[in-house]
Amino acid sequence: MDFFASNEQVEHLEADLAQAHAGQRVRPLVALAWALRERDSVRAIQLADEADALLQSIVAETTKIRGLRLRLLLLRAEITYFDGEVVAACVLLDAAMQGFTQMHDALGSADACWLRGWISYFSGCMSEASQDFDAMACSAAGHDPVRHALAQVALARNVVFTDVARARACWGQHFTDLAVADTTQHPGAQCWVQDFLGILALQSGDYVVSIRHYSQVWALAQLSGQVRRATIASRNIGDAFNKLGDHHSALEWLQRGVQLAREKSSSKAIGECLTQSADALCRLQRYDSAWETLQEALALIAPMTQSRAYALALHGLGEVELARQQYQSALAVYQLLQPRAERLRNPELLSHALCGQARALLALDQNQAALQIAQRAWALAAGRVNEQIAALRVLAAIDACQSRAAMAAQSGVQSGVQSDQQADKQSDRQTESPAENQAAATALDYLQQARQLAQGAGNDTLAGELLHSMAQHHAAIGHFEQAWQLGRQAAQARERIHARQNSQRTEAMQISHQTERAEAQQAQQRELASEARRAELLQQTSDTLAHLGAIGQEITAHLALDRVCQVINHHLNRLLPVNVFALAIWDDQQRGLNCIFCIEDGIIKPNIRIPDYIIDPAREKYFGHNDVLLVDRDPYPNELAWPDFLTPTSCRLFAPLCLGDKMLGMMTIQSRQRHVYGTREKMVFRTLCAYAAIAISNAYAHGELAEAHRQLQESQRQMVLQGKMAGLGSLTAGVAHEINNPTNFVHVAAQNQRADLARFEKFVDDLVEAEAAPEVLQGFKQHFARMNDNVATMLNGTARIKAIVKDLRSFTRLDAEQKTAVRLDDCLVSTLNLVRTSWLEKVDFITEFAPVPEIECWPALLNQVFMNLLVNACQAIEEKTLQAAPSVRGKLVLRLFQQGESLIVQFEDTGIGMSEAVQAHILEPFYTTKTTGKGTGLGLSIAFDIVQKHGGIIGFQSTPGEGSCFTIQLPLA
Repeated sequence: MDFFASNEQVEHLEADLAQAHAGQRVRPLVALAWALRERDSVRAIQLADEADALLQSIVAETTKIRGLRLRLLLLRAEITYFDGEVVAACVLLDAAMQGFTQMHDALGSADACWLRGWISYFSGCMSEASQDFDAMACSAAGHDPVRHALAQVALARNVVFTDVARARACWGQHFTDLAVADTTQHPGAQCWVQDFLGILALQSGDYVVSIRHYSQVWALAQLSGQVRRATIASRNIGDAFNKLGDHHSALEWLQRGVQLAREKSSSKAIGECLTQSADALCRLQRYDSAWETLQEALALIAPMTQSRAYALALHGLGEVELARQQYQSALAVYQLLQPRAERLRNPELLSHALCGQARALLALDQNQAALQIAQRAWALAAGRVNEQIAALRVLAAIDACQSRAAMAAQSGVQSGVQSDQQADKQSDRQTESPAENQAAATALDYLQQARQLAQGAGNDTLAGELLHSMAQHHAAIGHFEQAWQLGRQAAQARERIHARQNSQRTEAMQISHQTERAEAQQAQQRELASEARRAELLQQTSDTLAHLGAIGQEITAHLALDRVCQVINHHLNRLLPVNVFALAIWDDQQRGLNCIFCIEDGIIKPNIRIPDYIIDPAREKYFGHNDVLLVDRDPYPNELAWPDFLTPTSCRLFAPLCLGDKMLGMMTIQSRQRHVYGTREKMVFRTLCAYAAIAISNAYAHGELAEAHRQLQESQRQMVLQGKMAGLGSLTAGVAHEINNPTNFVHVAAQNQRADLARFEKFVDDLVEAEAAPEVLQGFKQHFARMNDNVATMLNGTARIKAIVKDLRSFTRLDAEQKTAVRLDDCLVSTLNLVRTSWLEKVDFITEFAPVPEIECWPALLNQVFMNLLVNACQAIEEKTLQAAPSVRGKLVLRLFQQGESLIVQFEDTGIGMSEAVQAHILEPFYTTKTTGKGTGLGLSIAFDIVQKHGGIIGFQSTPGEGSCFTIQLPLA
């Protein structure tokens, strides 16, 4: 959904709504309400209410429906804010922002950040506003260039108000070039570029340039439906005319803004326009009219007493009351302004509040109180030239008033002597800062310092006014020669300024009068540009045909479908405006389209299947004929064929992928803008579809060849597995037989030896009986104990050999050709016993077996899987040990537990781990990371097949440098 809609787009939206049926009105309602939110906020709310009622009748809460609800919520938040209900607007905005964030809706989040940024801006929180505009730029990047440009302009505008030089250096040339070069961009974006250039010129004192830019803002804002921006443009034009001294032209432009605001905008906009109109009336000395205008403005923005707009209106009223000599009322107004300026953290308004209070107190003969407040204003104005000059002028007025009071109280002679002494003292004294020495400062010191500041800032007008004030003060204290010199300089400055202002006013009035004519010329230029674009299109068509031939060769050169799709997508984005591109393959068996590639704004989307019965009713047309179908309308909320994960688009091209009479699939490109696909775009798209059909046919042929190759590899793997298992079975059977026989001999002999030794020991005991000495008996016992220990050692050794033989037989189980019910913990233990002996010095083996039921399986095959995973884990631990510290032992944990109707076996090691590249190929046959001669690359591939044969799955997780965990899941049934 466009952020700003042009007048032409609004006409299309009105036509869409008029043609929409009852069940298809939701999206046209939302789109039109969004486009009218500034043009006609009352009707926008009416349309939003109707859309909300229709949305409540929709049971299924899809992503599209939720997006429409949030868009309406954001619309209400914006209108509520500009109606002055800030708290209520923020509640609605926070809800919309949270919803867009949860949906990962980049454009919705960007629009919410825009509104939140302006709320922060008008509240005086400039840093928070910059953060919001920066967040908008991040959200809109890659999604919508208009929104991204708006965020950049808003960020640049914030810099203007804090550092004009930095704003000009960082952004001025960029936006100037953009305004000159890119005349075809959206009028909403053009409007904001001109707005930045206008405010930059206004802040720099280039008032004529500012009027030129803001005249364009006035026209572009109305063209793109930005009524508030148009009223602000009229106010800034009026401000520039005021600075040029043409208060009548200023008032004319301000009243034009008031009229537009009354017709189409909120009470806040009307109040702001009235506030600046009052300033122009005050400059024309029409104080009563200015006072009435400000009273109306304050009444309109009364609900927003904490806003910047209300504070500006108070400042204007205070100036009017001072001009009307209503000093007590002016003091009260500025006292109301002070806490609001502090809350808004606006130093300029705070300076106005303090200086206004000081001027009112001075007029009320409260000189000491006025001096204290003026001194505070000076202290707070550090670093800001305009505020410093205002504070110095107030301090000068206070000093002059005190001097006149002192002179009036003295006698004539004494007064004359004192005046001469004071004048001599003044001529010898250097200008001092009021903050450094208030007691010694005089009105002339203050005025001279203010004049230096004005000259340093390049404000010749203000410098001339200060010369005149200095001349008046010299005359008041009897320094007529100095007064005459300064008065002459002031008159010369006024003449220069008036001459320059007259020239600038003439130029500014010409710009103002040319605004309407420029709008007509721009319309005519757009028509001429359209004709030029038609001629250019003819040349582009010729170039495109040649280019398409080269693209076709590149597309048909690839045999992988994913690569074909990527190449098509690359060229589509170079040739056509595309937000969504998708390619689907037709499935004859399931009667539907399987989407194999879908991308939106550079982001790959999940593949889906579109059943035949929900394909667009016009499928007979583009399935039965090799033609392109154009759909140029906004999708309806209940359009079933629209995927939830795609942002709705408004202009779509569909075409079948056919080769001869065979339908291979369908391809589509889509844009969010209406009316972007014409004859040329259809021709380009049809040509790319033909190339895609050829590439898909080639990919099918290549796929059949690849399947034959895969089956050959599978046969090789099966042969290797059968040979390996047969060889392993024969080897273990022979080894078991050859070891078992001699071991039985030794075991029986050791048992006989133990029996003979017991009888012999009894014989010796009976023979010696009690006649032998105790030490002899003790020696016999020790000797027999050693012999018994040796016999026990032999028996233990033979028992361990018999256990190994038993584990070998259990491991192979070659006699079990059918499935056998076994306990997996026994299989794991027997396999672990075979592996353990080779790795005891480097690996700690830990078993965590939970009680599990028996499972029917081929034990020998599973033992092969367990053996492979155990050995791989031990080798990974050994490799890590060699690379790190040989003295550090690794850990291998075996887990066995039941999970639902499955048994889970895990092998978790602390080995070297696997990189992402290794993990991508680890289960492929003949892939190995071992050196040549140390691995065939079939171990894990065979293990995968064995687990799959049992109806199970095998998976793994691995972190390089930390270890791996392989998990086997086997079904109990």
